[in-house]
Amino acid sequence: DNYALPDNCSSSFSIAKRTVTVSWSGGEFVYSKSEKTVSATVTNVVDGDTVSLSYRTKSQKTDWTSGNGATRADSYTTEIIAVSDDNYSIDGATNLSLSWVINPKTVNSFEWELDDGTVYSVIYNGATHTLTASAVSGATQDSDGKIYDGDTLTLTYSASVINNYGISSIAVNSAVNAGEYRVIIADCGNTDYVPGDATQDFTIERRTL
Repeated sequence: DNYALPDNCSSSFSIAKRTVTVSWSGGEFVYSKSEKTVSATVTNVVDGDTVSLSYRTKSQKTDWTSGNGATRADSYTTEIIAVSDDNYSIDGATNLSLSWVINPKTVNSFEWELDDGTVYSVIYNGATHTLTASAVSGATQDSDGKIYDGDTLTLTYSASVINNYGISSIAVNSAVNAGEYRVIIADCGNTDYVPGDATQDFTIERRTL
């Protein structure tokens, strides 16, 4: 009993939170009318721990929204905003955001009509002849060239004279005078789609006297 504990025999210590290290997956997709997601994995989790992350996402056209997914064709940024386990922290972490993209789908499956018919040659009659297209629906995959059911396009056109009969001319996708013409789909009018190699020729034949 030559020794005695002091009145205050306590001490304090702290265990610092573990700063997460993350690795991302996902980054480039093609529009498919279904949600695309990116995600990050915490790569320095202690054995036995389960750690999940919370996200927010914005695009070039929209502000931040909760989550890590999107549907429309656009460029996106997804950011990690929280970690589920209080033993871990995103403070001081790097690589907390990912830039990614949903590319528009290429459409090259169209049905063309000249004056509401599928014969692409008429005889000059002084009337305006117009070539129009409509996209084929029923898409099931990225590369089938069709649009997805329920989606609509508002097509715009450009055109050229490919055989000038001397007075041949075309305005957008309509012509009156005899000649050979080519119409090109210039834009789909829907940012989820872009036109592929979408052209159609038609002819207004000279009228025989």
